[in-house]
Amino acid sequence: MVNFAHIINDENQKEIVRGRELTDRDRISKEYFCPNENCETKLALNIKSNGENYFSASYDDFDHIKYCWAKSKYANQVILPPKDKNINDFLNSLSKSESRKSEKSKSEKNDMDDNVTHRRMSTLKDIFYYCKSHNKENNFGDTKIKYMFLDSRTKNMYTKFIYEGTKVVIGDSILPFNPKDEMFKIKYNNKFYFKINFINSSVFNKCYKKLNLKGRNLKDVNVMVLGDWKRSGNNTLVTCIKNSKQFLDISSFISD
Repeated sequence: MVNFAHIINDENQKEIVRGRELTDRDRISKEYFCPNENCETKLALNIKSNGENYFSASYDDFDHIKYCWAKSKYANQVILPPKDKNINDFLNSLSKSESRKSEKSKSEKNDMDDNVTHRRMSTLKDIFYYCKSHNKENNFGDTKIKYMFLDSRTKNMYTKFIYEGTKVVIGDSILPFNPKDEMFKIKYNNKFYFKINFINSSVFNKCYKKLNLKGRNLKDVNVMVLGDWKRSGNNTLVTCIKNSKQFLDISSFISD
C-alpha cells in the first residue's frame, strides 16, 4: 500500500499525487506509478469510503522492487510540514554538538509505532520522505523543494551551476577515499562534486560506521547530506558536518 504516486502530467513531467485527493473517476482517467524512481511500477488507485484512498501494485506482472522505500510504513505516515521553519532552522537543529549518549526519546520511538499516522518533522529521514512525497515545486518552509533538496528530479536544473547555501544533497555515488583523510566526496549529476569535511574524528567515525562498507561497491552507495555548502572551484562545493544526524546512507531506508 502506498499513499502517494506519480503521474505523467500534460507537460510530460512527473507529478506527485496523493490518494486522499482523488475520486473514483480518477481510477481510470490516469495511470499511476510508484514514486520511487528506482521502482516506478504501475499502481492501481483504490477508493475507500472514508476517503483514505491508496495505491497498490495489484496489476499482473507489476510489483514493487524488493525493499522499495515507498511502500514502507515510515514513508506512508503523514509527516506534518515544518511550521515557521526553513531548511536553515533544521541545519541549526541537527548540527548541534552530539551528546555522549545517543538515546531515542519517547517521541522518537513513537514515530515508528505502527499506530502512529502523523508526526512532526524532526530528522533528516523525515526531510527525505517529505520532499520525496511532494512535488519539487512545493514549498519546504519558505523555499521551494527544488532549491533545497537536490535529487534525481532536479538534475535537469543543475547542469552548469549550483548556488551556495543550505541544501540537502543526494549523491549519485561516493568517490574512492582513504578513511585516514576523514573526508568524503560525492558526485552529483556527473558534473558536480560535494566535498564533506567533519568537525572532528568522532563525527567522521560515526558517519563512516553508518556506511557499513564491507562487501559493498562505493558506486552503489548513495548518501544524503544536509550542509551549508560553500564553493571551492567551478564544480565543487564543500561543507563541514558537525553532527552525524546531518548524514545518512539512504539505501538503509529500504529495510524499514
